[in-house]
Amino acid sequence: MLQGLIAGGFALACAVGALCVGQPFRRSVLTALSAASLGAAVLSRLGAPHGPWWTAAAVALAVPAVLGVVALAAVLVADGVLLIRSQGAAPPQLAALAAGTGLAALAVLTVLTACCSGGRTLAGVCLVLDASAAYLALLFALFLSHAVLGGRLKPRRSADFVVVLGAGLVDGEVSPLLAGRLDRGLAVYRAQLARGRHPILITSGGQGADEERSEAEAMAAYLTARGVPADRIRREDRSRNTEENLANSARIMSSADPGYHCTVITSDFHAFRTALLMRRLGVRGSAAGAWTAPSYWLAAALREFVAVLWFDRTVFLSLSALLALPVLAALLRR
Repeated sequence: MLQGLIAGGFALACAVGALCVGQPFRRSVLTALSAASLGAAVLSRLGAPHGPWWTAAAVALAVPAVLGVVALAAVLVADGVLLIRSQGAAPPQLAALAAGTGLAALAVLTVLTACCSGGRTLAGVCLVLDASAAYLALLFALFLSHAVLGGRLKPRRSADFVVVLGAGLVDGEVSPLLAGRLDRGLAVYRAQLARGRHPILITSGGQGADEERSEAEAMAAYLTARGVPADRIRREDRSRNTEENLANSARIMSSADPGYHCTVITSDFHAFRTALLMRRLGVRGSAAGAWTAPSYWLAAALREFVAVLWFDRTVFLSLSALLALPVLAALLRR
């Protein structure tokens, strides 16, 4: 009884915390912790005498979780294989393949342990691995939902500036990924014009060692070719990463209008971390995502998910360590 109260109480505390916390990343972490600890509490109860209600609850939790993990593993493996065949064995493609293979192997191990009665030690190992995998998989699913929404939602507030973040050039020209950002920025710019606003477009991106011109210059040329007046574009051509994109653009905006509000355009999978960086740097505005090709999206989102975890690693590691409480309670029950 005590172990169940610990796991159940922890799940409830995390759920209440998720409702009270305003920061999206921390809210997602608490939601994933609540679900993982609740699953550990219910499934561990099956190790002791139990009635049909516990069995029904365990099935209701286990079936969607297993199907979700298997589906995610299959998609990651397929995406990794397709990208490796088309682009070569680069780290993002290998990461997607490795993550999918690992999830699939864990699912097989868990099913074999449950069906073949692998013993208390193996069952305990599976419980620890399953709880950790379920927690990370759910957290990744929540991150993906933020990425999808970031690519669909339209900025509601008027903007004084529309900032488009760079994404690298191909032979000195705008890449398809960067074109998607620019097209979304152009759509937001025109929507602001329709509201009677006259925002400034800021193209943000420096010049790489192997590039003939800066990303900002190529982006500005892309926009002027599509009808944007040259005097409505400002170039920020010194940044080398997202943090510098935002910090340098913020200086341009604050010098022109100390009370500015902006909309920052990036790829949909990158919008979540961009919003976190804007919050940390004090950039006043919101982030919006541009559509990304499906063949590239999942691998890019996985890489960005890891970057988000590292971005707020102190909070992530501190909260994630608390998962040991319900897992330990479940192990003691066995």
